[in-house]
Amino acid sequence: MRRTHPHRVPALILGWICLRIGATAFGGLGTTLALIERELVTQRGVLTTAEVTEALTYTKLLPGSTGPQAIAYLGYKLGGWSGSALATAAFLFPSARPFALTCV
Repeated sequence: MRRTHPHRVPALILGWICLRIGATAFGGLGTTLALIERELVTQRGVLTTAEVTEALTYTKLLPGSTGPQAIAYLGYKLGGWSGSALATAAFLFPSARPFALTCV
């Protein structure tokens, strides 16, 4: 069954969830999806397994890394455009920080 109005998640909570997923998602897409499902489906119940599968289905067709794209899609479902931007930035921040330090 498809929801017409997905749950809205406050920006601070959405950012914190994506920051934690980004900091612990070592190992690629499988790890990222497992963490997303554990946090947003099992623990918080704001998404269904079908919605996570839908995110993967839509973003797998796009060029580039599927993990950040799935996070951006789910961020949009949970918080609109600002939620998408915040979720993506929070997810990418832990991996971008060490890279920025090595470039200095």
